[in-house]
Amino acid sequence: MGWLRGLLGGASRRPIAAREALSIAAETALCQFPTYTDVAPCGLYTSTMDSDLEITPDGRSRAWRVDFWSSSKQAFILGRVTDGAGECWEKKSGAGPAVVEYVHALLRGGKGDEPEPLPPDWRDTPELLAPALDAVSRRCANPEEARAYSPLWILMPAGACRYFCEGQESGLFAPPPDGTAALMTVYVHEDPDDHDAFLFYVDPTNGELLYQETFRFPKLFSHGVSMDW
Repeated sequence: MGWLRGLLGGASRRPIAAREALSIAAETALCQFPTYTDVAPCGLYTSTMDSDLEITPDGRSRAWRVDFWSSSKQAFILGRVTDGAGECWEKKSGAGPAVVEYVHALLRGGKGDEPEPLPPDWRDTPELLAPALDAVSRRCANPEEARAYSPLWILMPAGACRYFCEGQESGLFAPPPDGTAALMTVYVHEDPDDHDAFLFYVDPTNGELLYQETFRFPKLFSHGVSMDW
């Protein structure tokens, strides 16, 4: 079990793809909250600026958030998977400040809209990020420059990104395509101040690259997707 692996010292420091993180988080949620019988995954993300752990160029990470929604309880189960070990917390709808900002975004600023579940047939992150990684490589002058790029964050659904909801950076990105539960990823150079960054939206069910954009982060930009990892 994910939470037992952490207690028994069996956690792995290898980066894992999103599907494996989901499995660990779901197992942990069931153990910690057995009365939550109708939970469905509604959001997942990883951010190197939040966790201070690297994300591999092909979409594997040592630290994931995988969060669930229960309609019967009107509550989130917020899952964290770090180095193969899972932890979960309960977050009641409308009960005080959001634990993480993207939960606030999912709740539409507290209006109470229930989040949509992730599509059940979404493909795993190494497959979904393959077209984005290929696009980054084609934009670089040489392989050495391409190797200096990696994801700053991976988020699904893309509409949960805090930058669409509030803050001075709210106009930085083009919003995701209407009617899609797109996966969002941003690739940045190891020297982001002097190199372009790349935004991608990917269809999570077929891996189609829906949108791409080249931009430059403004100075003093607050990287990341949440306030509390």
